[in-house]
Amino acid sequence: MLLNYIGIGYFPSLILAPLIVGAFGVVLEKTIISRLYKLDHLYGLLLTFGLALVIEGLFRNGYGKFPACPYRIPQVLTGATNLGYMYMPNYRGLGRLVRRLLSASPPGRSSKKKPRLAATLRAATEKRTAGAGRSASMCLA
Repeated sequence: MLLNYIGIGYFPSLILAPLIVGAFGVVLEKTIISRLYKLDHLYGLLLTFGLALVIEGLFRNGYGKFPACPYRIPQVLTGATNLGYMYMPNYRGLGRLVRRLLSASPPGRSSKKKPRLAATLRAATEKRTAGAGRSASMCLA
């Protein structure tokens, strides 16, 4: 939408889109969702799900099921790179790079370590005395 309606290019849109979505989320949080803090959490879940359905419906109503004007791949990302065992399209390589950067764990923390809560809950379900004395109340059947 930024390219077709405003004329902002692909790479600036990669930076602007999350900022716009985040600002929209803050506005929704401050105006609508914050009123449900005192109520049961189920109401917040229902409101969030309902808002997602309404927003999706508005976009489908405005733009149709499929985009009317297909998005062209930027000139920089056209073509493919030979990796030796396969040809990787450049736009897919960028997607994999971004996914790898976003999923990287912070320095000094392995992504394979289990959180302490998960280890405690697992120990409590396998051995009933392991969960005794913990502050979390665990209902075991």
